[in-house]
Amino acid sequence: MRKLLLADIATLAALAIVAPVKADQLLRQARVDNSGRVIPPDGPILGRWQGNKYTATPDALVLPPTDQGSTGNLSGMSVTPSSTASINTLGRLFGDISGFKAPGLTGFAKLDAAYFTVNSRMLVNSPPSGHPTNWLGNAAGGSALQYAYGGIGQIVSLSSIGDVGIVGATRTTDMASSGRLPVGTMGWGFNFRTDASVVPLTSAWGGYFEARRKTGAGSAQAMEINVTELSSSDVADISAKNTAPNAYFNYSSAALNLASGGNCTTVAGSCWDGMRLANAVDASVALVIHSNGAKFRKGLIFAEDGLTGCDGAGGKTCTAIEAGRGATFAWIDGTPRQAVKIRGDVSPAGDPLSMTFTDGGVQFEGGGAVTMQVVSKATDVNGVQVLGGSAAGNPARVMATGSANASLALSPSGMGTVQMQAPVQLAMFRVGTLPACNASLEGAMAYVNDARNITYRGVLTGGGGERVPVFCSGTAWEAH
Repeated sequence: MRKLLLADIATLAALAIVAPVKADQLLRQARVDNSGRVIPPDGPILGRWQGNKYTATPDALVLPPTDQGSTGNLSGMSVTPSSTASINTLGRLFGDISGFKAPGLTGFAKLDAAYFTVNSRMLVNSPPSGHPTNWLGNAAGGSALQYAYGGIGQIVSLSSIGDVGIVGATRTTDMASSGRLPVGTMGWGFNFRTDASVVPLTSAWGGYFEARRKTGAGSAQAMEINVTELSSSDVADISAKNTAPNAYFNYSSAALNLASGGNCTTVAGSCWDGMRLANAVDASVALVIHSNGAKFRKGLIFAEDGLTGCDGAGGKTCTAIEAGRGATFAWIDGTPRQAVKIRGDVSPAGDPLSMTFTDGGVQFEGGGAVTMQVVSKATDVNGVQVLGGSAAGNPARVMATGSANASLALSPSGMGTVQMQAPVQLAMFRVGTLPACNASLEGAMAYVNDARNITYRGVLTGGGGERVPVFCSGTAWEAH
């Protein structure tokens, strides 16, 4: 009797879903068979009664479009995804989700992606069939049950067909108004935690990329940044000259732009640091190359054909690095001290200076011409020649006249000699203008043009018209 009563209730509930054939009609009794199935007379199997619980399994559940009050638990419901199912059905909906369509070279193609969520984390994958797999868990050091490196990925998108994992894109032609921010992919890392509960203090990254290569494989690039300039008439020649914020972006193209501050200034508007508004100050460094368990074999490479003006042939010029006035290239001595520096401090009123290494040696240029050359001397082992440039006259002035009392020493190695392969021109003085001869000047030579009553190694007397070389003995100038 109890089974018959329950069957009647189930039958009424099922028929209430579908519009009745005739109002107030009398229903015949349903039955529950030995396997617990609920079967109305001459009708489909409506469900199963088992363990004092009725589970409805209708062939179809149809609700009118105006229905807004039906509730229930669908956690145990299963749907077979099918991109060919009837439109607006769950099978079609999940079929479209698991097989995203995207434009390709030959039309629209399915990406065959699948996804699931666990503990508010999402994994998107593209397996040939079945559930998505997390191959990154093992490859990055975690277990297969983790989503990503250490299981920390909120959203993980993995390709199982060797294709792109994530693509981000934007177009300025889609902007309906100004003030938009057309960025294809963006990442933020906020490090606002200052309490002592995290030891050591943690770091934050706005983005992280890592590529791995094993022996025998091709190349591995942690990141490739490519910019494509489609104009040659209005492209700007970017300079190190100080400009207003964002001025570099006008009529220009750059593969990488490193900037500090994020416009967190009193002019552009301060930024929130988690507790208050704050203005940006100078950052520590723009670019660091360091060892993270292994070293780089080279630091920076500028390909011989990678810069405009150069192609690997001689006699050509291109700019590899440009810096502002006062910028210094420094080397430390094993401590934070900068022990060696190269700095530029030419003002707009000064002549441009440069140094060029050639097959023959080093050339120093100033005023648009070579002023001095240091070249190798083929007839002397480890010897060099310092030659005057065409712009400096003959001979070249080695020491600037503005450097008062500056000494210049030519010191050969061991018992080597200092060779002058041209006449040596001594500085000319009047006897009364010769510098004081003392121990520090001993051995110096000069030339006077007003001597009189000359005797070899005699005391010099001025006021005459004789010209003679003179020698400092350490106590007095002597005629020679």
